[in-house]
Amino acid sequence: MLHNIFPPQNVAFIISMIPGANLMDDNVWAYTKSGMYTVQSGYRLLSQQARNPEEIAGMEETVANELKKKIWKD
Repeated sequence: MLHNIFPPQNVAFIISMIPGANLMDDNVWAYTKSGMYTVQSGYRLLSQQARNPEEIAGMEETVANELKKKIWKD
């Protein structure tokens, strides 16, 4: 989108000011510390959800809140 609005030299300057702008997005599984999906973690999540759906909703809200804190920390 920046390339549609600004000249190339300005785009490079703008991007250089954004912390982490050169980092690639990655898929992360929020239910393990490593962020990697495992069959065990998927099974555990489904088992918990079957027993207590409200707990899973709370976990998702916690993950969303942590993500907001990281995004808006400055």
